[in-house]
Amino acid sequence: MEEAGVLKAQVRLVDAERVGRGVNVMCQVRMKSHSPNDRQSFEAFLNTKPEVMEAHSMSGEWDYLLRIVAEDVAGYERFLMRDLLNHANVATAASHFALSQVKYTTALPV
Repeated sequence: MEEAGVLKAQVRLVDAERVGRGVNVMCQVRMKSHSPNDRQSFEAFLNTKPEVMEAHSMSGEWDYLLRIVAEDVAGYERFLMRDLLNHANVATAASHFALSQVKYTTALPV
């Protein structure tokens, strides 16, 4: 499966709370423009931000769904105000804070 490219990088799972990243935020992002260049610019920006754990291009009302980890609410606010909302192509964002993690897995049901 490795040779076929089915298996990707091996990783170890880290307990986010024990390393000071206990705040888990789902953030919906709406873009100002949907041009290929603007989307590429935004996606490149996301790849430079270590607190962005996942980024999904979405259908529907919102353009992206991000999962962001932070040390605390103030840390997330700094990321939101200084980084995300300052990106030239971000129109608005909506944040949803996870109260607890009910299920988390990286194993695919194959």
